[in-house]
Amino acid sequence: MKKEHCVLILICCFLMAACGRLEDIPEDLSAFPETERKETAETPAGPQFETLTVADDPITAEFSLTTRQEQAAFLYVTVEEDCTTTVNCTYASQDQPVTVCLAGGESWELPGASEEAYGAIWSNWPVTLRQGENVFYITGGGSFCRMRLELLDAACGLKVSSGVAVCVGMVVSAGRIGAQVELAPADLAALARARFAPVSK
Repeated sequence: MKKEHCVLILICCFLMAACGRLEDIPEDLSAFPETERKETAETPAGPQFETLTVADDPITAEFSLTTRQEQAAFLYVTVEEDCTTTVNCTYASQDQPVTVCLAGGESWELPGASEEAYGAIWSNWPVTLRQGENVFYITGGGSFCRMRLELLDAACGLKVSSGVAVCVGMVVSAGRIGAQVELAPADLAALARARFAPVSK
């Protein structure tokens, strides 16, 4: 037990040294120049979902957000082998075009749609999913978008990936005491060279 405590203390010391010396960290944010604080407050964050619901029978993602040029991941699906399935989708985007993308694969530009189109007009197209994890994103030009996207053809053996992947954002340490940053799970996984996996089989 003592050995485990020593190892834990050494790891904490290493992390503190890697993050910078404690005396270099200001006691409060007033140590930063006013202009720097103002810039930080006004810098827009990445795309933020107002709502995001994922179900697995059939695999469905339903969400609303204000689109941006940055990719907003909304659905993570795992398949055991390459297969083709069908996307079935309805959306409203304030008559502005939006793009649905499959990471590392295809993308589909959807024409602008009014609020009346949501639920009344459905688009569908085939999509090839690759073995392993497949991530669906949406991008746009600043319009508010509501979308319901379903993956049909259960013969592919589709599974929604681990729950952490479908959450809107994760708050992690920014490397200094009292500093945190929120990022999408896909971005955190890319930076940490990590992969998503189920907690149990």
